[in-house]
Amino acid sequence: MQKYSAVFFFIIAIVISQNVFAQGAAVSGKVVDKILQEELIGANVVLLRLPDSTQVNGTVTDIDGTYRLGNVSQGRYVVRASYLGYLSLSKNISVADADLRDVSFELAEDAKVLQETQVEAIMPRMVVKDDTVQMNADAFKVNPDADASDLVTKMPGVMIQDGKVQAQGEEVKRVLVDGKEFFGDDAMMVLKNLPAEIVDKVQIYDRLSDQAQFTGFNDGNTEKTMNIITRGQIKDGVFGRAYVGYGTDNRYNAGGNLNYFKGTRRISLVGLSNNINIQNFSSEDLVGVASSTNNRPSGNMGPRGGSGGSGSQGGAPGGFGENNVSNFLVPGQGGISLTNGIGLNYVEEWKKVKISSNYFYNRTKNENNSLLDRQYLTEDFEQIYHQDGASLTYNNNHRFSAKIDYDIDDKKSFTFRPRFSFQDNDASTLVNALTTLMNGETLSKSENDNSTISKAYNLSNSILYKHKLGKQGRTYSVRLETGLNNRFSDNYLLANNYYSENIDSLIVQDQWTDGLSKTLTLGGEVNYTEPLGKKSQIQVNYAPNYTKSTSDRFTYQYNEATNDYTIVDLSLSNVFENVNWAHRTGASYRYKAEKLDFNIGMNYQYTSLLSDRTFPTDIDVEKYYNNFLPSAQLGYKFSKSSSVSLFYRTSVRTPNVTQLQDVVDNTNPLILSSGNKDLDQQYSHFVGGRWRFAQAAKGRSAFIFIGGGVNNNYITNSTVLAARDTMIGDIALPAGGQYTRPVNVDGNWNVRSFMNYGTPLLFMKSNLNVMAGFSYNRIPNLVNEVLQFNNTYNFNTGFLLGSNISEKIDFRVGYQANYNIVKYSQRSSSDNNYYTGVANAAVNVLPWKGIVISSDIVYNHYIGLADSYNTNFALWNAGVGYKFLKNRAAELKLQVFDMLGVNNSISRTVTETYVQDSRVDVLGRYFMLQFTYKFNKFNSGNKKEG
Repeated sequence: MQKYSAVFFFIIAIVISQNVFAQGAAVSGKVVDKILQEELIGANVVLLRLPDSTQVNGTVTDIDGTYRLGNVSQGRYVVRASYLGYLSLSKNISVADADLRDVSFELAEDAKVLQETQVEAIMPRMVVKDDTVQMNADAFKVNPDADASDLVTKMPGVMIQDGKVQAQGEEVKRVLVDGKEFFGDDAMMVLKNLPAEIVDKVQIYDRLSDQAQFTGFNDGNTEKTMNIITRGQIKDGVFGRAYVGYGTDNRYNAGGNLNYFKGTRRISLVGLSNNINIQNFSSEDLVGVASSTNNRPSGNMGPRGGSGGSGSQGGAPGGFGENNVSNFLVPGQGGISLTNGIGLNYVEEWKKVKISSNYFYNRTKNENNSLLDRQYLTEDFEQIYHQDGASLTYNNNHRFSAKIDYDIDDKKSFTFRPRFSFQDNDASTLVNALTTLMNGETLSKSENDNSTISKAYNLSNSILYKHKLGKQGRTYSVRLETGLNNRFSDNYLLANNYYSENIDSLIVQDQWTDGLSKTLTLGGEVNYTEPLGKKSQIQVNYAPNYTKSTSDRFTYQYNEATNDYTIVDLSLSNVFENVNWAHRTGASYRYKAEKLDFNIGMNYQYTSLLSDRTFPTDIDVEKYYNNFLPSAQLGYKFSKSSSVSLFYRTSVRTPNVTQLQDVVDNTNPLILSSGNKDLDQQYSHFVGGRWRFAQAAKGRSAFIFIGGGVNNNYITNSTVLAARDTMIGDIALPAGGQYTRPVNVDGNWNVRSFMNYGTPLLFMKSNLNVMAGFSYNRIPNLVNEVLQFNNTYNFNTGFLLGSNISEKIDFRVGYQANYNIVKYSQRSSSDNNYYTGVANAAVNVLPWKGIVISSDIVYNHYIGLADSYNTNFALWNAGVGYKFLKNRAAELKLQVFDMLGVNNSISRTVTETYVQDSRVDVLGRYFMLQFTYKFNKFNSGNKKEG
C-alpha cells in the first residue's frame, strides 16, 4: 500500500507543476469613495464576459484600493465593482493584447442602506450585507490611548471573556487587518497591538476555508472572523508604545511594540519581560506539563478566581486558534510566572506573491504551590485523596509559521503554510499525597520528588494547489500535508511510599525513565467540482492519510552495586509502534439560491490500524474499519437581518499511540495509568442549528445555538480503586492506589445551547450584551469494573454593560453565574450541586488636564464546594496616572494590584470517577510605578486625533 501511495503523491506533483507559466493580459485600477476620494479596501471586483455575462474572474481591492485581474483573454467584458454600503458600478471594456491599467471606479454611498442603518442623528453604527456585519469605529467612544480590543468590546454582540474574543455568541478564531493575516491566527495579539485610532471599520463574518473560498462549495469548515479595516489616510506610518514599571516585592513589567506600515508591507515587533503573570504563550510551551496529562479523565471545571488578576496589572490573558495548540495567548499556568518574550510579524505583497509570517520566542519560569482534595466515587466504599504540591518549571519555546500565496495567473494558484516549533522544558515537582477512607483510616501515602527534562520539536507543511478550468464552477484542487513531531525526555523519580498493610513500612522507588516518541504524518486531498446549472454543483474528493508513531520508554531502577541506574524494569518499559492508514472518498451536492443554500454529502473511509509491541514481549494487533460518514448542511435567509443554518456531521476518532501503548506511568506512585492496545475507533454524530439576527438600523444583534451529539465506542476511562492490595494482570496495585486506562464504552451523549443578545442603550449611551446557556453531558465509565454514568447539567447566564459616553469616560459592569448539577447512576448519595458567580466592574476616566483615574474589581463567590473552598473574595485593582508631553504621548501611573490583599484561585473539577476542589498560588498585593510612551508618525496629517 505504501508503494501505491508513493505513486499517488508523484502523480499529484506532476499535476501541480503543469501550466505554471501561462500568462495573459491584465485589467487593473482603483476603487475609491466618490465624495471623500478615500480608497475602499476589500471592495469586490468581478469580470463578466459579454454577451452572456458569465463571470470569468474576480478579486478584492488591496489596502490602497487597487485591484488586478490577470490572464484575461481577448474579447468584450463588463467590470463590476461593489462595496458594502455603496452602490455598485459597472464598466464595459474591450481587451486586446495590451494591459488595461486604469479601469477605476468612484462608488457613491447607498442612501437606502444609510437610511436603514441610521442609529444616531450623525453617525451610523452598522450595516449588514449577506453574512457580513460591518460596524463604524467612529460611532463608538474609547479613551485616547485605547487599543483595538477596547474598541471592539464597545460594539453590540462583541466581548472578550477569559481572554477569548467572542462575536455573535461564537469565538473569533482569526482577526485580519485589511483582509490579510496579521500575527497568524492569534486574535488577541492583533487587537492588543493595534491602536484604536487607526481602525475605520470592523467586519464580522464566517470565513470559509481556503478550499471553500476557491470552489464556492461550503464544506462546513467555517470560522468566525473579524476584519479590521484601517483608515485609508493613515495606512502608511510608524506607531507603537513602550512601557517599563517597577514595584514592591521586586515586581516589574516592561515591554512594548513597534509597527511599520508602508503600502503592502507591514512589520511588527513585540516584546515583554515581567514577573506578574503576563505570560503570552501557547500550549506548545507547556510540553513538560502536557506530558503528564495524556490519560487525564475528562471533566467539568468551574470558573477560577483571580489566578493572576485582570487587565494590565497582572492578568494572564488567554485565547484559542486553528489547531488548538498554536496560539500566542492561552489561559496562563497557575502559580507565579516570570516571562521574557519577543515576537516578529512580517507581511508583504507583490503582484503575484503574498506572504504573512511570524516568529515568537519566550522563556518562562513558573513557581506553583497547589492544594487539592479529591473524593473518589465507588459503589461500596469512598476514598479521599489529598495532595500538597510544589513545582518549579523552566521553559524555552521557539515558534515560526508563515502563509505564502502565489497566484500563477487568474486560474491557478499555490498556498504554502510551513510551521515549526521547538520546546525545551525543565520541571521539578515535590508532592505529598495521602489516601484515606471516609472514616479517616489511612490507606496509603507518598512523598515523591520528580524531575523531568524534555525537548520537543514539531514541523509541519501544507501545500494547496487550486486550478479553475474552462467552465465557470469547474475546478480541481490538490492539497499535500506533512508533519513530523519528535519528543525526548528524561525523568527522575524518588518516592517514599507507605501502605496500609504496614503503615510504618517504607517502599522506596528510585528510578530513571528515558522516553522517545516520534510521529510522522503524510496526507493529501484531491477535490473536483462540476457545475450542474447556475445554482448547483457537485464535488468529488479523495483523501489518503498515513501516520506512523513510535514510542520507546525504558525505566531503570537504581543499582547500589554500580551506583547508577542500570536495572531495567520490564513492568515499566515498552517499545511500541503504531501505523494508521486512512483512505476517504466521497461526493457532495450543493444548491445555492438567493435565500436557500444547502449541501448533502457521503464519504466512505477505510482505516487500517496496525500496532506492534516489540519489547518486553512481541504482540501484534491488526484492526480494519469501514465507515460511512454522511453530512448535511442547510442555510436559509428569512430577510436581510435574519438567517438560520442547520447541520449534521459524522466523524471517527482513531486512538493515538499514547492511548494504545500499554506501559505503566508511575510518575505519581499512588495514581498509575497506562494505555490500552485493544482500543477501537470512536464514531461520532453531531447535529445542530443556529439562528442569527442583526438589526442594522438599531445596532442590535442576537444569536441562538442548539446542538447535540452521540458517540459510539466512546473512549473513556476504566479506573480501579484498591481497598486492599490487588493484582491487575502484571500490575501490583497496593491498598489506596489507583490505576486508570482508556476503554471503549457506549452511552455517551451531550446537548448544549447558547444565546447572546447585544443592543445599544441610547438613553445611557452604553452597550449591553446578555448571554445564557445550558449543557448536559452523559459520560459512561467503569469504576472497579462497574459501569456507571456521570450526568452533569450546567446552567449559565450573565451580562456585560459597556459605556459609549465619550472619550473621557469609560466603564464596564458585568456578572457571570454558573449553576452545576452532578448526578451519578450508581451512587445517588454522591450527587452534588454547586454555584460559582463572578461580578466585575471597571472604570477609566480622564477628569482634567492629563489626569487618568482607573479602577477595576472582580468579586468571586462559591457555594457548594468543600467547606475550606467556599471562600468569597473581591480582587480590587486601582491606579492614578498623569499624561504629559506633546499630544499626551507619555504617562506616569501608580498602580496597586489586589488592594484588599485577598486574591485567591479556587476551582472545582467533576469527572466520571471523582469530584475535586483545588487551590493554587496567586500573586499577592503589590504597588507599581509604570512609565508608558506612545508614538505614531503617519504620512498623512489627517489621522484621527486623540
